Parts: sequence; structure tokens; C-alpha cells
Amino acid sequence: MLEEKDLNHTTDETASSAAKRLKQIIMMWRRILTFGAEGTEAGNFCRPWGVAIARYSELSTLSDTWPFNSSTSASSSDTFTEWFRPVGVGFSEDAYDKHFIGPGMCSNNNRSNSTHSTACSTYLIGVADRSNNRIQLFEFDAIRQTVTFLHMFGDGPGARHGQFDRPAGIVFNPKLEQIIVADKDNHRVQVFDMSGSYLFKFGERGSKCGQFCYPWDIDVCKITHNIIVSDTRNRRIQMFNNLGRYLTHFSQPLDSPRGIAYLSTTQIMVSDFNKHRLVLITQSDDKTVTSSTSLMSTNENNYLINPPQKSTNRQINQQFHESKFVGFGEGSSWGEFLRPQGTTVYGSAVYCSDSRNNRVAHWNRDTQTFGYINRDVVELDRPAGLAAIDNYIVIVDFGNNRVHICQHLVAINGSPFDSQMQSKSELSNWRRILTFGAEGTEAGNFCRPWGVAIARYSELSTLSDTWPFNSSTSASSSDTFTEWFRPVGVGFSEDAYDKHFIGPGMCSNNNRSNSTHSTACSTYLIGVADRSNNRIQLFEFDAIRQTVTFLHMFGDGPGARHGQFDRPAGIVFNPKLEQIIVADKDNHRVQVFDMSGSYLFKFGERGSKCGQFCYPWDIDVCKITHNIIVSDTRNRRIQMFNNLGRYLTHFSQPLDSPRGIAYLSTTQIMVSDFNKHRLVLITQSDDKTVTSSTSLMSTNENNYLINPPQKSTNRQINQQFHESKFVGFGEGSSWGEFLRPQGVSSSGSTVYCSDSRNNRLVCWSKDTQNFSYISRDVVELDRPAGVATIDNYIVIVDFGNNRVHICQRQAFS
Repeated sequence: MLEEKDLNHTTDETASSAAKRLKQIIMMWRRILTFGAEGTEAGNFCRPWGVAIARYSELSTLSDTWPFNSSTSASSSDTFTEWFRPVGVGFSEDAYDKHFIGPGMCSNNNRSNSTHSTACSTYLIGVADRSNNRIQLFEFDAIRQTVTFLHMFGDGPGARHGQFDRPAGIVFNPKLEQIIVADKDNHRVQVFDMSGSYLFKFGERGSKCGQFCYPWDIDVCKITHNIIVSDTRNRRIQMFNNLGRYLTHFSQPLDSPRGIAYLSTTQIMVSDFNKHRLVLITQSDDKTVTSSTSLMSTNENNYLINPPQKSTNRQINQQFHESKFVGFGEGSSWGEFLRPQGTTVYGSAVYCSDSRNNRVAHWNRDTQTFGYINRDVVELDRPAGLAAIDNYIVIVDFGNNRVHICQHLVAINGSPFDSQMQSKSELSNWRRILTFGAEGTEAGNFCRPWGVAIARYSELSTLSDTWPFNSSTSASSSDTFTEWFRPVGVGFSEDAYDKHFIGPGMCSNNNRSNSTHSTACSTYLIGVADRSNNRIQLFEFDAIRQTVTFLHMFGDGPGARHGQFDRPAGIVFNPKLEQIIVADKDNHRVQVFDMSGSYLFKFGERGSKCGQFCYPWDIDVCKITHNIIVSDTRNRRIQMFNNLGRYLTHFSQPLDSPRGIAYLSTTQIMVSDFNKHRLVLITQSDDKTVTSSTSLMSTNENNYLINPPQKSTNRQINQQFHESKFVGFGEGSSWGEFLRPQGVSSSGSTVYCSDSRNNRLVCWSKDTQNFSYISRDVVELDRPAGVATIDNYIVIVDFGNNRVHICQRQAFS
């Protein structure tokens, strides 16, 4: 659904500024309403597909007899409302409304002063309730955040006027006061007035011009009022005037056109269901046949476009001669589709239901980039029809027999959410550059890896002349495991991509030929705890050449002798002391090695006393004090030791099952509480009195009492922990929720956590209290475990797939 002002959209911005703007738009969607369930009652659905939306005022002002004015709307018992408002620390609902506005909301957001008749506040939504063979109409009140059932019409299956047989697409034409429906299995289009009264139909089963074979979706041009229909089984789209008279059609290279939408009076976007792509079709005054090129590929596709057949009604006023493909074809990665369905337009972004990937893809016409509305915003099961207006998008959740309304938020200048939007923009710039490892016992392969550590190569080699793994002695090229991905769009060659994206771990000129292997920011040491193989493996990551090389491994087992392991989990480097520190989990101890893997010392044994462990899982070291913290999982506590392994202090309640652990600063520690599905931020305090625990991400206080640490006899207690705060909303898969969080790491003001059972990496900003995600749009994960960050890189252990990913954070230059 495209506004008239969007038809003349200009692209004065540069590519980089447009891309920055797009990333803000992508990341600022939130689900505000869900309505419907499986059933035949009013307001419920059975396999709904199409959806349409229009401003209520555009309809009611055109017709004094508009039958569904507010005074005659359904009673409150017919109101279906469920809404979600992500409110963080200090973000009350009023503050959230105050600082976020959009074109569909009054800028003062003062509900008490808003009237029900505000032009931008109320919308009409129509849903094609396919298997119930009917159309249902609802009123969406954007101010009160409610959806009210209004009216339904149609029955069937039947072929009489006003009856339906599995209707699919639906669109409103407010200026002509029409509801237009693709009556799919009747192979026709039916047109109704706004009360649902039958006006006329056009089309019948067949393959000739003006005939249909399963017409699926439909749209109308708001300028010309021409109607376009996806004639699926005939592998074409057809255009008709507002009276249903055939104008023209477009076929090759379409295979199975499904969703369809006007982008402008001269451009149409079609989803090609079986080919897993979008097709952008452009009208041309030139009547000669031209070739089809691909928008998202460097190779030309030499499909010939069939010129449209002429009709006898002399209404052919538009010809289609050019098509371009959008997307990389079948798949679940960035820019790929799996059975795309409904299509709609919002500003310069095209939205498409990527049905089998259970997400809504959005593609920006200006920057040729993809983004996604996925489970981080709303849970979908085979999304179907879409409709967009103002700052709202309506999504038909086909598999769940319901409809979602999501809102696009825009921050008011000067509000505290400005930094939040910038944070979201930055966090969306991750890309996977390397994956290495596979299941096995050979060097470079893994069996249930868990922990990971990373350090700058230069920090190690400059401290020790005897560092055993210099580049000259690294493994041969046969031991190099490299696979990397570079998302390149139209106008973005690989060189251009390198030119416009830089980070602190890359030379700003990105000239590989002039870069040396010894560049301080170019080479890193990675250590992986290969848990079920009872060993530690070391790799060299060359950021310039984009390669990972196996260096060395040490340890065997299961065993309890010095240097042996029994399912090691956490690992961390201490570059200044040239140490590799390992949580030897099932041996209930911590072992310390030099950088060659030679055993130095151990501390801990099985037990519950101070300094003892019961399945220590993860470990981290403070780069300032060199103190070591350990997540003592089965004892439900974390313990702190000095660099010699001497016990200092511990922190227990309200921890239940501490798993991942990381220093945020010398006075703050972040712990993932595995069974409680949350993060716990622990802060040191000079005050020795017991304080209460408060929640970072909840409006309710949690009055857990924090046990003061037990004293030890070695008089090394130099730090006390007395305050904890919870991060997250608990168990779940939505925004801010966790499902079995594991490894934790931090970089700058951002904390990263492996949300293992949600198969994603959570990014939480300490500054803005905002959540975002590295999910399947960037990298495919199966129960991610350990995480390590340095410079602009993040290393993720893909536990279920027995491999390790390296992702890079990009920043526009």
C-alpha cells in the first residue's frame, strides 16, 4: 500500500546515509497487538491469507452512510487485544510514548486529549479468512491500542455472487469505496462496496487474456485505480482497469507469482513462490523486448520477456518490458528466501512474508540491503498477507490463525532514545566472515566445544621471545580452515564493501596488498575448549587475509593428572601473565598453563567450602587486577581468586545455576543464570551491609537478600559483592527474553550472551538497557555456547554444529 507522496520518492541521500537510515528503520519495529485464534466465530480465523488496511477517516468522510461508524461498532466484548510494550530501566509506558512518535501517532501522544475521530488514529482492517470463505472487517484504534470486530460477509464454498471459495488477496480502494477480493478457487475477482454488498466480478477459469487460474493476490494503484492480479497457475500477472476490463499482462520469467504490490505507477513487485525470490517489474514506453537482469547478483540472467498479448478492448495503455530479481534465491541466510508470499511497501522499503523462514523480509530500494522482522519482534508461523500504512504493518500469521500489528518507532530528537536507536543501528552491522571446524577428533575439528578465548597476537609475541607459534612456524596451508561470506548488493562490489566498511580490527585503507602479517590489529590467537575431546586447541586468526590456521593442541583424557582434562568448559587468556586458564569442569578444578600449553598449577577440588567447586563452568580474568572469577555452577555461586589461585570471596544468592561469566569492569561482573533464563549484573560495594536485589528490566522489585561472602583464613578478602540486578524478562523467545543463556562476553558498553535454546546471540547495552540480536540473519547457530570479543570481532562457539564462527562488526566510514 503506497502513499501518493511515496510515488515520487527521491534519493538525494548518499548510499551510506541511506543505509544508516535504513538500519534505524529496520531495528525499530515492535509488536503492539495480536488478535484472532482458530475458529469460526466472529474475530477468529481458519487459514487466513490476505489483509488490507485503510485510514478510517478516508472512508467515513467519503460516505455519510458508512455503516461502521464508532457509534455502531461492536461492544467491548468483541474487542480482541493483546499488546506488548518493551519497557526498560527508567522507561515507563508514558516515557516510551513520549519519546517515540510516528506518522500514525499524534506527536504529543496525550491519550486523554486524543479523540476517537483523530484522522491518524483509527484504521479499517480487512482479512481474507480463507478456509472460512469470508471477509472480516475490524477497526484498529491506534490511540487506545485496541482492535474491534465490525462486520463479516461472504459464505461458501460457493460460486454465486458474494460467495467465496478460498479467497486469498484483498485490497481496499478508499477513493472508490470498494473492497476487492481475489476469489482464488473460483478463478475470479469480486468487487464489493464498503458494507460488503456485491457490486460486480470479472474473470473466469482459463488461460486467455482476462481469464485466471488460481488468482492469489491483488493490489490497486491509488493514482490510476488500475488493478493488478497475480494469476499464479498461468505464471503471469494481469492488469485491469477499475471496471475490470483487461489491459495487459506480464509473464516470463515468472514461475509462480504469489504476493503482488504497486511500488509506483510504473513499478510492481511480485513474490515468485517456487523460485524463492522477488521480481521487480518496470513499465517502459519502449515496445521492444529487453533482457532481464538481476538486482542482487553479479551475473546477468538472459531471460527474454514476452511482450503482452493485445486485447480487443483497446485498453492497453501500459506495457511491461523489464524485470529484475531481488534476492539470492532459496535459503535462510541474509538476502535469501524460502517460499515468499505476501508483499507490501512502506516508504522506500519493500516487505515480503518469507513464509518458510517465519520472518518478514524488508528490502530497501535505495541501498539494496535486506533486514528482517523476525522472532525478535514477533513469533510467526508461515506468515502470509501483509499490509502497511503510516507507521504500521499488519501481518497475517497463517499457521497460527491470527493477525499481528507492528509499529515502526521514530525517536524524537533530544530524547534519551536517540542513543538507543544509534545503538540498534550499530548492532545491526554484524556479518559472519569465517567459520571453521567440524565434528571429529582431528586437529581443527571439535566434539561439543564450549568455551572460547581470544587475544591479540602482538600482545603475546612481544612479551615472550620464546613464543612457540610465530607465523613462520604456523601450520601449512592444508591446515587452514576458511569459509567467508560477503553480502554484496547492487553497486556494492567487494572492493566497494571493503572501502565503505571499517572497524578497529581492520586497517582503514583496507589495502591487503600493502598490509603486513605483523600488523598489530591484524592477527589474533583463539583458544577453544574442545570439551568432549578433553583438550584445548589454539588457532591463529589473520584478519587481513581472512584465514584461520590451526597452531597447537594440548591435554588429553578424561583424566585427573596434571594437564589432563575431564570435559573442560571455560577458557580465558591472561596475555600480561602469559597464561591460559581453563575451567576443568568435571574434575572440579581450574588449571593454569603457559602459552605453549605447559602445565603451571591448579586450584580447587570437589566440595562446597570456600575455594572448592562443584562443576565450575566458565571463567574470566580481570585485566587490571588479574583476579580470576569462576562460575561454581552446582554450588550456585561465583567465586573470586587472585592470580595465584588463592580464594578471595564469593557471591551466591540469588544465583541458581550460574553458567557464563565475564568482567564488565573491575567492580562489575555479568553472569548468565542458566535455569532462571536471565542475566545477573553483580556490583562490588564498599558497604559491608546486605542490600536488596533489584531488576534491571522489570518494574517490580525482587527482594532477594544477598548473602555476605563467607570469610576465609588466608586474609585475601579485598572485594565484597552486595548488589545484583536482573537483566531480561525471563524465559521465552521474544524481545528481552532468554532460553538457557550460556557464554557471556563484553565489549565497550555492550554485553553479549549466547541465548542457546533460541539459537541467537543477545546484545544488551548497559547505557540504553536495549536488547538486539545476532541471529540467523547473520549466522546459523545451534545452541551457541562460549563467546569472546575483541576489537570489532566476536567469536561464537556453535556447540550443536561442532564449529566456531567469527563475525565482524562494521561501521560506515
